[in-house]
Amino acid sequence: MTLLMAGCPLCGSNFMMLNTETRKGECVACNGTHEFTEKEISDAETRRDSLSEKYVSRLEKAFNDRDAEKMSALAEEVANEGISSWYAWFCVGWSDLQGGHTEQAFDDFKLAAYFIDEENFDEFYDLTMEAVLDSIERTTKAGEDWMTENTSMADFTGILFERFESLCEQDFMCDLTLRIGTLADSIESALMGGALIKEIMMIVLDYMSANIYVVDQQQLTNNAKSSVEAIDARMQEMAQDGSMSPNTVKIWGSGFVEFLQMMLDGQDALIAEYSDDQLFQLCDYWGFNEYGDVFMLLQDALDYHTGYMMSGKRNKGVLKKRDKALADYQEAFARPLKEGLSVTKEDGEKDCDRVCPDCGKFLKADETGFIECECGFRTRIATDAIYDLPENVSELVIMAKKASLDRDPMMLNNLGERILEFEQDNWHGFTALAESCLLDGQLSEGIVMFIEAAKRLDYKSKEEFSDILVEELATAIINADSDPGAFPVFITQLFNEIDDTPVCDCDIPKRLVRRVAEGKVESVIKGSCIIMLIIPTISHGIRNNASLRYQRNMMADYSELCKSVLADLESVKADPFGVKDDLVVMTCMLRDLTAYFADSVDARTSSMDDERIGFMAGRLAGDEGYKPMVLELMDSIYLEPDITYNPKSNSMLKAKHGIDRYLDNYLEMANSN
Repeated sequence: MTLLMAGCPLCGSNFMMLNTETRKGECVACNGTHEFTEKEISDAETRRDSLSEKYVSRLEKAFNDRDAEKMSALAEEVANEGISSWYAWFCVGWSDLQGGHTEQAFDDFKLAAYFIDEENFDEFYDLTMEAVLDSIERTTKAGEDWMTENTSMADFTGILFERFESLCEQDFMCDLTLRIGTLADSIESALMGGALIKEIMMIVLDYMSANIYVVDQQQLTNNAKSSVEAIDARMQEMAQDGSMSPNTVKIWGSGFVEFLQMMLDGQDALIAEYSDDQLFQLCDYWGFNEYGDVFMLLQDALDYHTGYMMSGKRNKGVLKKRDKALADYQEAFARPLKEGLSVTKEDGEKDCDRVCPDCGKFLKADETGFIECECGFRTRIATDAIYDLPENVSELVIMAKKASLDRDPMMLNNLGERILEFEQDNWHGFTALAESCLLDGQLSEGIVMFIEAAKRLDYKSKEEFSDILVEELATAIINADSDPGAFPVFITQLFNEIDDTPVCDCDIPKRLVRRVAEGKVESVIKGSCIIMLIIPTISHGIRNNASLRYQRNMMADYSELCKSVLADLESVKADPFGVKDDLVVMTCMLRDLTAYFADSVDARTSSMDDERIGFMAGRLAGDEGYKPMVLELMDSIYLEPDITYNPKSNSMLKAKHGIDRYLDNYLEMANSN
């Protein structure tokens, strides 16, 4: 098979991929198709040779000189021309990596993979692997994210393995995961070590979402575990020799090794129980049926596990959710083999809209697109009415605002999907989907959609968006009628993510708490959500405002709020999830600790005027040691409730000691020369 880039007669771009054997072309830009004549193919071949002669030697010089600026200019020109050269597209990908555009880089490498032959495979593979490892090392040293939620290597590694399986000792992602461990010797800080581990886990999720063959998954997981162990060992060595603070090493490496081993145990059990033929049948099953919902269980398990580690391994509630999500994933993934399930009719037509990821039942959507399982799983799909919607985005946005006022989750879902069909980065589309999720009682899913909207927001729309977020999320929390589940993890993620968006200065966390707290607490669910909101809001507030006056007032406000919640809970009788007793204990503890913090600030600053307090805040705001100090404080006050409330329990005394340590360190740092 010989592939060429040719001009597209439909959209005018140079990105029609032509298979010279079949004479058929498909445009990468517009998805249009065209059958080529012999002359058109000959013209495309002549153009390929001319472009290669014009650019390849110049690209090679820029790459050998590692001239990123020169390569960037050439890459843009080459990409627009639509060149049929693996080396040229590798250079475009290398240039994108230098600019931090990882997602685009793998699209470029994917195009390069179409043009390589067996003779050039090893050179392309080695160049690409070296470029990717160099990019990961450089990015993590700077403490930045290398992979984003939109980055995927799955298509690239799949094409490479499909075309050159006989030349691949293992596929590219498995190999890369193992080789990241070799970067352990380059670690310069705990930040870099943690970033490398994070990138490994991102690759694991990317791979597991796309490759459903358990034997391949096992190899990748083994490689990931080996690399995390190597990075963790290096960080522990640096902590021992004093080149890294022991407090910053903590449990990240060992914690993720534990999670990877749990994944391996599940994979080992499947491989031991079933034959290769059965495991291939499982691939076929999930290739046709809805695997995405099942995979989300694995993603949830990792999110819970991360939350468990962030709590210093104290939050046993999140630990139980992690174990359940992972067990549910493993059970749902293997269920087709255990029960011989099939969701197809004899004619191949799908007989359901979703397979429930929690219990494996086949689910049909109602006429509004809503799907609900007996086990509590909920989701929504677009209905056929989406095809009747206009194609003008401005008109769709106006319709979405009306659907929001009408509280119509079906229309909001359809409009959100339709907007993103035409403008994939339009914040209104994600906001419509978020509102639809919240109206359906899907708190965590709605928060994720709001995060995606915030990332794509323009500054002129920040007030409009922040008002929508606060009002819609608060309303959903107030009206929640089911266990909030992963809500604490996702609300923490929301508060962290918005710091890097235009709404960073809109005071969303405090506004959200105030809005949710309006009115009487009439259910245990609402009381739980208020308390769950307070802790991440405190963390966000202290991290972003170093003023002791601000911190003291915030803590005093939340102590009073806890008192109000406790007073209201006395009259709440219904407790469908059996959490009222734990909630009362947690609220009492939080009430006492926030009051203790406020009183302790008063005791230490009674002789200081506002100018002095402001001066100290200014000094600490830019100090590198401030944020680690805040993390240590939050670790100390993030408590699992005691069996009964006891203000003098060991856990309370340790938490108060953590507050004292924070305030003493604060004053020492602020007053030091």
